[in-house]
Amino acid sequence: MDIKQIALWVIDVDRRLITLRAFSEEKFLHPSDIAKENHRSIQNISRAMHELEKQGIIKAIDEKKSWKKYILTEKGKKVLNEIEKKFQLTKQKKIFYGAAIQGAENRKKRSKIHQFLINKIKEQGFEVFTEHTTGKSYEEAIEKLEKAIGSIPKKDVDRRIYVRKKMIEGIEGNIIAAIFEVSTPSLGTGVEISHAYLRPRLGLSIIPILALYEKDYWPNKLSTMIRGISNKELPFFILKEYKNLSDAEKIIHDFFKKYAKE
Repeated sequence: MDIKQIALWVIDVDRRLITLRAFSEEKFLHPSDIAKENHRSIQNISRAMHELEKQGIIKAIDEKKSWKKYILTEKGKKVLNEIEKKFQLTKQKKIFYGAAIQGAENRKKRSKIHQFLINKIKEQGFEVFTEHTTGKSYEEAIEKLEKAIGSIPKKDVDRRIYVRKKMIEGIEGNIIAAIFEVSTPSLGTGVEISHAYLRPRLGLSIIPILALYEKDYWPNKLSTMIRGISNKELPFFILKEYKNLSDAEKIIHDFFKKYAKE
């Protein structure tokens, strides 16, 4: 793997990312130093250090000591620099990803698809506003949503008002594109799409919008309210059907290449 590929490999697993980024603050580190600072188990960070060491990213200062401390290698410095560059870029390159969760016939199955698509977005160097659609259960979805929008009120009415407000703020905020997986009908996703393409009427910048539909997934086909959006009416709205995940990956790659690069 080259430096960029190794950087993506590190980013893909949070224990590796947390461990490597800790070296930007301290030169010499023991697993316990990072574990304590990040509220992780020593075993979790030790595993990450072993993985990073195998890739030649870090090395032990004194192999003979049982209480070993580690330091970045020259290769490690390059990988860390590549990761920090990506994080600097993503501050200005945020994507809104939306999809049905409540109406999904099989939440676990669809969550895997959302996870795949979001990963492909992130591999292009973008940050995703919220990843709650990847939750395999209601509880997991809420946990992921709170990471993006903050603590959600417990009271039912307050919760709905707060979540709706924050999601609309996300769509009308500092994003450069929006991607929606529309295979499962969803009123919520429909509202999000409307806010995305109505941004210019609010004096906000136009953003490219990609709607992905898994071919023949829903028995009654894709809603006319989505299928009926014409290129003449909204030239920045792109609807694409995909047969499989490889198909979807290529569509996302081509979308960013054509519409969403700065």
